[in-house]
Amino acid sequence: MGIDVGAAVRELYASSGLLWVQDGRRTYAVWFAWVPDAPGGAAAYVVNGPGEQALPWLPDEVVVVVRDPSTGGRVLRLRARRALVEPGSDEWTTASAALAAKRRNGDEDQLTRWRERCTITALRPYGAPLAPEDPSAASGATSLAW
Repeated sequence: MGIDVGAAVRELYASSGLLWVQDGRRTYAVWFAWVPDAPGGAAAYVVNGPGEQALPWLPDEVVVVVRDPSTGGRVLRLRARRALVEPGSDEWTTASAALAAKRRNGDEDQLTRWRERCTITALRPYGAPLAPEDPSAASGATSLAW
């Protein structure tokens, strides 16, 4: 029996709306909007640019980590393909509307700013969920000697 990824994301992020994206070197917490019936297939949309969250250029494939908003525990790890969403496309209209609806502190000029100066990226999960990371594995943090 497979996991319904869309249902898991909708349920887990109904209140917090955060997703963790791993690019192979670092992990970034991002706010997102999940659209299960998006043009091109189900996607987590993120907006990046001036006045928005700062993300580096992401590789074509990333790992997204879904966490339980109440405990912070990792619930699901998924491979995802990155695709830039073209302003003016049907997908951009869908993505920007979903992001604007989730935005808690939006302004009347945000759609213009997103279209002109920001990037909307679709993260489309694919394949089977990945095995959970070993919680005893090193975090990569540097120890301080006192």
